[in-house]
Amino acid sequence: MRRDAATCSIESDLDMLKRAGLDSAARVLALQAADTAALSRSSDTFPVELTDDDGEARCVFVKRYRYDRWSQRLRLAFRGTLLGVGRARAEFDFLSEMRRRGVSAVCPLVTGELRMLGFVRGAFLITRGEPGVASLDNVVSQDFLTGENRRRHRVLAIALGKSIGAMHRAGVRHGGLYWRNILVRDNGDSFAISFLDPDRRGRFFDGSVSFASVESDLVEFFASAAAAGVRGYARRFLSAYTDAFGQSMDVRQLTRALVRKSQSQIASECHRLAIAQIISRIRRGSSGDNAGSIDAFLDQLSSCASGSDSGACGRRVIRFEFEDTEPTLVVFENGRYAVSKELTSHADLTVSVDPAVWLAVVNAQPDAFDLVRRRGIRITGSTPLLARMLRDLST
Repeated sequence: MRRDAATCSIESDLDMLKRAGLDSAARVLALQAADTAALSRSSDTFPVELTDDDGEARCVFVKRYRYDRWSQRLRLAFRGTLLGVGRARAEFDFLSEMRRRGVSAVCPLVTGELRMLGFVRGAFLITRGEPGVASLDNVVSQDFLTGENRRRHRVLAIALGKSIGAMHRAGVRHGGLYWRNILVRDNGDSFAISFLDPDRRGRFFDGSVSFASVESDLVEFFASAAAAGVRGYARRFLSAYTDAFGQSMDVRQLTRALVRKSQSQIASECHRLAIAQIISRIRRGSSGDNAGSIDAFLDQLSSCASGSDSGACGRRVIRFEFEDTEPTLVVFENGRYAVSKELTSHADLTVSVDPAVWLAVVNAQPDAFDLVRRRGIRITGSTPLLARMLRDLST
């Protein structure tokens, strides 16, 4: 275990975690998560509600890395599962150093590892939850795509530029500055910005920092903006950024360069954004009639219509491969879904999954995350198309 020596106030948090039994890697890795904030192939993140000495509710976030298969452990042997620093410990140290340099980042509380024959079998990182914050991608999807309240949009763009510029001036390259890793607190007339989940590409610099050393952060930031469909405010953002970073640059030329360099990352960001939308839908729970079978799901899908932007999608084909049944094709065209038996068509999206797992996802059941972890789901092709279909089922 490691502690953030720069933050004395976490001692009470550590005592609270110990009382809750969250000081052991084995217990944390075996914890059943009722909710999920993020989910990937090797990690998950979820909130845990605790109570402090005064009886006040406190929230911490647990991020777990799982390497259940030996193929994973061997493949990542030179990236922390055997040699070098593991991802959870590296993130703990990086966040601690960010805070020491005066950068607003989430507060790491404790980290731990569980090893087998020297290999990391699992690891965790616990950070302090802050009330009233949301990731930038969620803030944008809930409010800023409406086109209303443009003054708030400008204020947020300036706050982001100042915070990222100050971080770079402090000699910190985040390494994964996508919108999902930026936290926003709305204070009414202003916004407070903080950062989480730095990547292994992150670096610390001493002394004068060149823009070339930190430019990749802005490329990732612009890729997230493009994936979210946000346009405008780039010049306000970059004007605030250059002022805070302390370097004079041509904002128009810089905008064009960042937009050009971010193009190669937009597709992967669209995928991540779609996964985040699916996770958010499951967390909100079901708002309509639940499908009790695969046939009922297909009937619901055939009777629902897509949103107003459906025309831009064109004709798309979704192939479902449910265990122990014949594959099923769903054709999406002119804003409508139709089941087809013509299995020769090219599929833009293929979903291979156990029927029980898929119904849990479609119905946004509380056990959906646990079922996906245990039984898995394989998605090939257009993840945004999958997110669109699930969104259409909810409306």
